[in-house]
Amino acid sequence: MDGRSQQAVDHKMIGRKDFYSEFGIKVDSFDKHYRDKEGFPKPEEDGKWYAPAVEKWLLNHQNLSD
Repeated sequence: MDGRSQQAVDHKMIGRKDFYSEFGIKVDSFDKHYRDKEGFPKPEEDGKWYAPAVEKWLLNHQNLSD
C-alpha cells in the first residue's frame, strides 16, 4: 500500500451532503440526529467535517437509535 494515498484519506474533509456516501447517513437524518449531539465533531471553518473524527465518533456511538 502506498503510504501517501493513505495520508490523503486520513485528512479527508466532508460536507453535509457527503455523509450519505461516506457513512450512509442522509442529510435530514444527520441534521436531526447527529449534528448537534454532545461530543460530535464540529465542522471546520470551511463548514466541512474531518472524516476520521466523525468515523471514530460513530464507532463509539453505534448504539444510537434514529
